[in-house]
Amino acid sequence: MSGDRLTPWSSSVDTRLSESTLQHGSRQRRPEALDSELDDIHEVFRRARRILHNLSAGPCALPSEVLAYIFECLQPDWEPWADRWSEDNPVFHSGWMCITHVCGLWRKVALGVPSLWSKPTINVLSINHQYIPDILLRSRTQPLDLEVDLCDMEDGIAQDPGLNAWLSPAVLRHTRRLTLATNMDLITYAASSFSENSERHFLTDLDVTTSDDSGNVDLPLPIRSLGNLSRLILCDCRIPWRQPLLTSLNMTHLELYGLRQHRPSYQDVASLAGLSSLQVLELWDVVPYVDPGMNGQLPPIVLAGSLRRLRIHAVEQELGLDGLKFISCFHTPPGTSCEYVVAGAIRLVSEESIVDDICKRLLSILSFAGIESVEAHEMDMSRRRLRLVSNTQSIVNIFKISRFRRLHPMRGFYMVLYLPAIAIERLHTLSIDVYIAYIIKARALWSELLRAGGVRRLGFIKAKFQPSILDFGVLLKALCHYRTVDPSSDTDELLPHLETLAIPFGNDAAAHADLIATLIDLVQTRQAKGRPLRELIIPREADHWTLWSTLRSVITITPICYPVEDSPLTPDSFHSSTT
Repeated sequence: MSGDRLTPWSSSVDTRLSESTLQHGSRQRRPEALDSELDDIHEVFRRARRILHNLSAGPCALPSEVLAYIFECLQPDWEPWADRWSEDNPVFHSGWMCITHVCGLWRKVALGVPSLWSKPTINVLSINHQYIPDILLRSRTQPLDLEVDLCDMEDGIAQDPGLNAWLSPAVLRHTRRLTLATNMDLITYAASSFSENSERHFLTDLDVTTSDDSGNVDLPLPIRSLGNLSRLILCDCRIPWRQPLLTSLNMTHLELYGLRQHRPSYQDVASLAGLSSLQVLELWDVVPYVDPGMNGQLPPIVLAGSLRRLRIHAVEQELGLDGLKFISCFHTPPGTSCEYVVAGAIRLVSEESIVDDICKRLLSILSFAGIESVEAHEMDMSRRRLRLVSNTQSIVNIFKISRFRRLHPMRGFYMVLYLPAIAIERLHTLSIDVYIAYIIKARALWSELLRAGGVRRLGFIKAKFQPSILDFGVLLKALCHYRTVDPSSDTDELLPHLETLAIPFGNDAAAHADLIATLIDLVQTRQAKGRPLRELIIPREADHWTLWSTLRSVITITPICYPVEDSPLTPDSFHSSTT
């Protein structure tokens, strides 16, 4: 009709309906053919409308790089998973991979970023093995991270045919990081992928935990022969000392978990000094058996200059004293954070002197004594635990002895007894628990605190099972009135530059009346001397006390979510005060 609006599509439609076009073919079939063409046209326009609608939506207006970053952030919160308990056959849920079915643009972006398919750790029990070709294709040449964890699963799952598919040579040749927490049959099957053409695989990171709690199993030869790993974790198996697996010059991270029934020789452990690229070394109950012929004279183990963290835990009771002796043999480069944890019992009274000598030597080293470029800036001390942080904040040293008892009935183990060996002259922040305060009072160790004259922040650590905190009051009184008669001391009062104080008050103000009175005395005394306290940190549950309205005129009161068995002066404590 003459009044119809012409569009760019009008000529195309008119051409399809012209006499010259319609004269071809049977007249009876023309309507059917036209209806079919109209249906096709409607479908094309419907798809075009959907695409235009999607492209006009906010998420599709984002650059592809931003969309890919959003997808990457989504991965840890929406992992694929499998329901293996409701039916005989597992039901797999795709998780974040569902984004490839939202719209064409999202699918194009997701399929075009190989790292989305190679970076996340693939729990092979959570993804159907039929996805393997797609994942290999989409990750392109980038290697994968695979995890097989059957330790908490039923035995029948180990027979799942999908596991063999994931652990096949075709997949493991493209695997960079492999975690195996399973039985030896599957570990052996996976190891067979490295027995041939081993130079072609990408594997640099291996974590093996066997399901044999006795640890009385040897790793398969193909695994023991891997000589180019950079990261290795071994648990519940015999450690293949001085074999290619543990002698890789590329090794930067090594964690070994031992058992007391399979103690290595001292020479075995000392061989780790040859790992020239090592940055992290963790030994858990790996305490060597010392040949009696060595007469207790253990040569030092000098670790590589690249080392940045050393962690040694000897938590088996039988390993306590041997573990302490073993720890004392390590020589670490400057800049290394050390964590030593020892549990055990001394069997002979004569061994007390051994413990004393080792603890004094270790604590002197851990507090950076004799190192000009590094000094202890923060110290947290509880009954059996010491934590020291360097002035650069990059070095954190921890020493802990738990459940360690001396046979002498009047003497328990208190870290503060070794205070003379600790370099505290440059401390800025000090945190102690009530046991330390009690021993300082009982042993009259006030003169040792004089060496910490630079401390500006003092925190009292809250105990898990809160004992009386009245012993903190004795320390507060000393901060008010203690004077030394030692002419060699640089100062005659305790912590003269103190500015911040943290006290773990409870909910009931009346129960802390004596401590509050001592606190007020300290505030007034320091103010009169021209060195006022500037901040008092308290638990939130004590924030309602009417006392604070008066004190706030002379000191800042900061309520926080007071931590338990940890320093109230760490950054985490202050972050929690705003939550």
